Amino acid sequence: MNRVANTSLVNDVKSNVSLTYEQIISLLQMPTYVWVAMVMLAATGLCYSLTVHTRNELNNAQLQYNQVDQEVKQLESENAKIVRRLNAIEKDPRTVETLAREAGMIASGETVIFLPSQQNKSQVTVLKK
Repeated sequence: MNRVANTSLVNDVKSNVSLTYEQIISLLQMPTYVWVAMVMLAATGLCYSLTVHTRNELNNAQLQYNQVDQEVKQLESENAKIVRRLNAIEKDPRTVETLAREAGMIASGETVIFLPSQQNKSQVTVLKK
């Protein structure tokens, strides 16, 4: 179809040698519907590109949110364990005694007896009076 249009345009230009430069340019210009179609196609491409980019950013933000949320939950769990441990140390004398014995302390009035073990390591036994 372009060849037919171009051929007729060339025939018109040849037959009408008296055409001005502006008239020739206006004959070569594309119809309005072609311009509208090109603008619509460009706008559609731009919107699609923007939508894809925005969706990718949203997915990345959701992944980052999920990672941070998991980290927050883990830290909250660790904090709760620490708070329970501190409360036990502050309020439960058995916990304090257990920690002191793990540190190698003995209560007053207790005698420490070291018994040799089979592996040449000392075994500590505490006798209460």
